Amino acid sequence: FSIYHYIYAQRHLARSPQLIAYAHLIRSLADRGAQWNKYDTHFRQLRHTSPSMQWDVPHMQLYVDALNGTAGDNHKPTGHCFSSKCPFKHACPHCSGPHKAFNCPKKEHAVVANPRQR
Repeated sequence: FSIYHYIYAQRHLARSPQLIAYAHLIRSLADRGAQWNKYDTHFRQLRHTSPSMQWDVPHMQLYVDALNGTAGDNHKPTGHCFSSKCPFKHACPHCSGPHKAFNCPKKEHAVVANPRQR
């Protein structure tokens, strides 16, 4: 990240403090055992499509998802997608309902789909 920061700061010197704050956020997510790498990847993707996003303002949905272990799921059954060209249908893959697969009411399918419960 420090190499990225160095290169980015060459063109956007005024945003250097924002990048330092962003690096601190990523380190704090890592210290908590959260999915910091997925937060980072998806935040950068969002920022690429919305360059006005500030580095030092956390994206709350991605932040909460990183803490809950669901960060980076482009496929959001709620219909909130972070990808502008999403190939997914935004529904449960088992029953096409408006919920995540692990919350599927058809438990026999949901248990098989979750490798942690095998």
